[in-house]
Amino acid sequence: MFSRTAKYFSFKKSIIKYMVTNSILNVSPQTSPFIRSFSKTIPCCRIKIPITNINPEIKVPDDPYLLSKLIKKLGEQDKLEDAISIALNTKKSAQSEVVWNHLIDECVKRGRITLGIRLLNQMKKHSFVPNQQTYTILLNGIAENQTFEDNITQAKHLLEDLQQISTRHNQVKINVIHVNCFLKVCSRSNNFEALIENYNELINKGDWEPNQETYTIILNSCARHDSGYYVALKLWDQLNINPKNSKDKQKEIDQELEWGLAKRFDNIIIDDNLVRSMLLVCKNHHDYQKGLEIIKYVYGLESDVNVSKSPSFICNLSPQTLDVILDIYIYIFNKLINLCNKAGECDKAISLKETIQERGLRLNIQTYDLLITSCKINEDWTTAKNLYIKMLHNNTKVFDPHILNAMFELAEIQRVKNNSLTEVKWLLNLSHEITLQNFNTQMENEKKKIYHYKKLLKKIKKAYTSLLKNKRSGLTIEEIKRYTNNLREIKIKIAEAKKRSKT
Repeated sequence: MFSRTAKYFSFKKSIIKYMVTNSILNVSPQTSPFIRSFSKTIPCCRIKIPITNINPEIKVPDDPYLLSKLIKKLGEQDKLEDAISIALNTKKSAQSEVVWNHLIDECVKRGRITLGIRLLNQMKKHSFVPNQQTYTILLNGIAENQTFEDNITQAKHLLEDLQQISTRHNQVKINVIHVNCFLKVCSRSNNFEALIENYNELINKGDWEPNQETYTIILNSCARHDSGYYVALKLWDQLNINPKNSKDKQKEIDQELEWGLAKRFDNIIIDDNLVRSMLLVCKNHHDYQKGLEIIKYVYGLESDVNVSKSPSFICNLSPQTLDVILDIYIYIFNKLINLCNKAGECDKAISLKETIQERGLRLNIQTYDLLITSCKINEDWTTAKNLYIKMLHNNTKVFDPHILNAMFELAEIQRVKNNSLTEVKWLLNLSHEITLQNFNTQMENEKKKIYHYKKLLKKIKKAYTSLLKNKRSGLTIEEIKRYTNNLREIKIKIAEAKKRSKT
């Protein structure tokens, strides 16, 4: 009897287990819509949502509009925990998507992105559908907060979540703002490959159109990466800004540019940011000729272009864009200085400095390098010294071994020519610390730059040696001690540089 009863209850238990399991696995979407809609949560670090006791003096309204205003006010008063506690403990009828958006926004403002994502998950658990603004807030927060871990992965999860919800709720759709925010995340994470790969994937998803900000983000990223030049050039040609592109040329570009950027350019407005981004590509990749072509056409400087440019567009030229344009135009003067140096017309080369300054252009590092080379050929220490001081004043963070080598060569010329050690002493005192400080950075550079740096170390060693051996140098005991110690430091760096070269 006991055996029969045991079998009966065992069988009954199995039937109940089967019925329960089967009912869970076959939930009808009509009977429980939110189980399917909000089954997915965004992966994030396991942090606790801070919940505190609600201050009894705070009057919690029953109206969603008034509650959203209260949440915003508490956020402005830096009482985020109070705001979260009120939202989590308030009845559902008093809540809304706006209330949750304010909570998430306050988290993002404080750089607490992970907490914002946790609140997004809580929002869905409370049966509120995140709207387009919700995802915009979080994606922008990830883009702005570069210290947040796994930026691209978390942003991708957010987009996937948005796409999943958009299949069930028509009011929530992925738009160009979301895509632009995501591309910013990739760009600011310095991941060019991820930017291109994800753009190609997203261009075919959703009903959205790229705008000028989309292409500005892509071009800015192209300007910072070696592999971005070809992409930027083809993209700019695809925008069809330059009228020199014939129909045949356009077809050729369409075939070469096989990825998503070849789509939908008709409604793109060419604004100041977009032009500046492409000019930065030209500047950083040293295609100054292309930069000049863009400047001439965009700002109506070409005589053979029939289409007149809008005066308002030219007036909207920002100071940042003007700086890039001036950097591109200085390239022309650099070429002239270089030609004068090669022709032995160094006086003319040096005189071009005044011409550059009269036109309001800034000398860049290459200009200083070429002008100091002119001074070295002319054996003009005074002008070279003034140029070097001005270069250090205008570019405090710049260290260029090639320019310092030229200065030491010129100082050596003065030593032999005038039997003077004044120039050598001045240069050693000015350059010793900065040379040692940049050792690690310079040794990680490309071979050509490493060569110039090692050459500089040897010149400094030679200068210290000749200064200490010269009986007429007039060095004090303190100076002899200091220069001896400096020479020892330079020898150590030379030995270390040799070891690094062998490994």
